[in-house]
Amino acid sequence: MGEREEDLQELSSKQLKLEIMKALENQPFPIFERSLKNINNRNLLLKILQAVLEINYDYTIGEMKTGNLRGIRAYKFIHDRVSYRLSYYVVNDGKIIITYIDIMKREDSYDNLKKYFQSKKSVLKKINEKGI
Repeated sequence: MGEREEDLQELSSKQLKLEIMKALENQPFPIFERSLKNINNRNLLLKILQAVLEINYDYTIGEMKTGNLRGIRAYKFIHDRVSYRLSYYVVNDGKIIITYIDIMKREDSYDNLKKYFQSKKSVLKKINEKGI
């Protein structure tokens, strides 16, 4: 285990949430912040931080969604035998910009996203058009 990873193991849940927010390159969607606020399991927070860092390194790691959620990517990971999805979208406006949308359990993920975007159709339309 590297020195940085050992340092992260010592952090509280609150400190890990701050590390996750610092790792984000762009302001996340409000539902991402709400989901993160409700998570208190340190090991799950460590996995989320690891996922964010992996996505920041290679945004193509997440699976591209199709249909209504075209343009959105979902990174899959497992914690305590539960599948989670970290959803985000990427835009290339001369610079790659990653915007995180939500963290959720797999069974809730796509239905929750569809419900969220029903009231924000213009945002989803922009993601559909510009998401890479």
